[in-house]
Amino acid sequence: FRNNGVYHFQPNDVTFDIDTINKHNKANIDLAIGDYSYQEQDSTRTTPFKIYKISDVHIYTDYSPTNTNIITDSTSYNNSHLYSHNKLKYKPRAITDAVFITKGGLFADYKTVLTSRYLNNLKIFNYPAIQYEADKRDATAQSLIAKIYLTPRKKFSFGSSFDFTHSNIQDFGIGGSVSLSIRNIFNGAET
Repeated sequence: FRNNGVYHFQPNDVTFDIDTINKHNKANIDLAIGDYSYQEQDSTRTTPFKIYKISDVHIYTDYSPTNTNIITDSTSYNNSHLYSHNKLKYKPRAITDAVFITKGGLFADYKTVLTSRYLNNLKIFNYPAIQYEADKRDATAQSLIAKIYLTPRKKFSFGSSFDFTHSNIQDFGIGGSVSLSIRNIFNGAET
């Protein structure tokens, strides 16, 4: 259900009725999927599940929970909107190629996981946060806005290691290594 547009669906919405009366080594099993139950003020309401579509994809490329600056740079590319508090440091294609959540497509959990995995594999952002928000512009209340928050890692990172080894062939061994990583060197999200 969650991979086919049903945003509010949870595993506990599925129940089973099992009937074993007068059955030998058999059982009748009825799978029941209830309606969406939610709180509205002081009462609980139920409604049938709705299929949600993605109305917009917003990508914040330099998100920080402590940053209160306003958005100063933005661009649209491949039906996605990229926002930045400072000048946009990335080529839009480099970011949107790793995003599988598409405008006009159905909500799907696997696309959220895939997008998160691909953005993480770029190794220029800390673990991305993806949130969905109901689109208030939609009168049918069946649209979501996908918001992707990316926190960039430091442009330069320096690493060093020192190893001592011992084996049956060699009594004693020493090894060392030094590494320098430069992220987003050509503004294409490369390392």
